[in-house]
Order: sequence, then structure tokens, then C-alpha cells
Amino acid sequence: MLLFAGVGSAVIWVKELVKSEERANQAEAVSNRVKYDPKIFTQYLLEQRKVDVTPFEKEISIGNPEASIRLVMASNLFCTPCKAMHEKL
Repeated sequence: MLLFAGVGSAVIWVKELVKSEERANQAEAVSNRVKYDPKIFTQYLLEQRKVDVTPFEKEISIGNPEASIRLVMASNLFCTPCKAMHEKL
């Protein structure tokens, strides 16, 4: 009788674990649809505040400052990954 109760409890526990995993996978699929949808990305991008990218004194600039596309990198030289990237650039 005790063995039956133990096996029954284990089966119920595994069943709930599988259901929980399925719910997590479904939630991830929904979030990925939102995350990778260009329309949603564009809408969120347009809702963000604009950053002033006017050049300032002693700014490091690489490439043509009059180019039609401008990439801006913000970093902190006290941040180890940022410092490593500055050394590569």
C-alpha cells in the first residue's frame, strides 16, 4: 500500500512538472513572437525617447562624420568588457 502511494505521488509530481514545462515553452513562444516581430519592434523603438547624438569636444570618431548612417557607441572605460572593446577598436 505504501509503495502504491509513493509511485502514485511520483507520477502526479512528474505529470505536474511536464505541464509546467509545457506552459513555460508556450510562454516563451509567445514572447519570441513579440520579440522578433518587426512591427512590434518598430513600434517600441518609436516610443523610446530620442538620444542627443550631437558631437561633443574630444569625441572619438571613426569613419565619415557626414555619412547617411551613424552608429553611436556608449561605453564606460571602467567596465571590463567596454575597455576590452575599446582596445580592439
